Amino acid sequence: MNAYRYWRLLCKNVPSSSYVLLAELDLCISGGTDVTGSGTASASSVYSSNPIYATSNAFDNNSNTWWHSYSSPTPHWIQYDFGAGVAYEIVEYRIKGHSMAYMPSTWLLLASDDGQYWTFKDEQNSQVWAEGETKTFAIDPPLVAAVFPSSQEPVIDASHYWIHSTVDRLGVP
Repeated sequence: MNAYRYWRLLCKNVPSSSYVLLAELDLCISGGTDVTGSGTASASSVYSSNPIYATSNAFDNNSNTWWHSYSSPTPHWIQYDFGAGVAYEIVEYRIKGHSMAYMPSTWLLLASDDGQYWTFKDEQNSQVWAEGETKTFAIDPPLVAAVFPSSQEPVIDASHYWIHSTVDRLGVP
């Protein structure tokens, strides 16, 4: 896995509403330690200027405050910038809901080095929430291709696959 400066939760579907409310979004390194707190939060929108709805509330470890998006633009997103020269390898994330009517059911977790080009890290679909529930999601490590000596015969079974070569299509492997 790689360390990234920016992490974004892109909420693709909120079943009961056009708003999103998140009480907390924890970005965790190995061991479950949340590393948010000293960076900068931003979002696609904020419901109002009332401080109880501020984007930073999703990272303040206080369940009595939350980020509340405005109804548009959609899809809604919230992101965290660890700051210049700071990057973390996030292995899991936790989301604490405020109101189940305003919780996303489908989203992507994205990461970036520059805040412009994003790498897909996780996708969740058809999530159902209870009032005030916290859910934890592990980020699976990416599949890694390995090189095997030509004298080694591969063994194919239901749990192991190897890439032996790639095929170019229009110059793209």
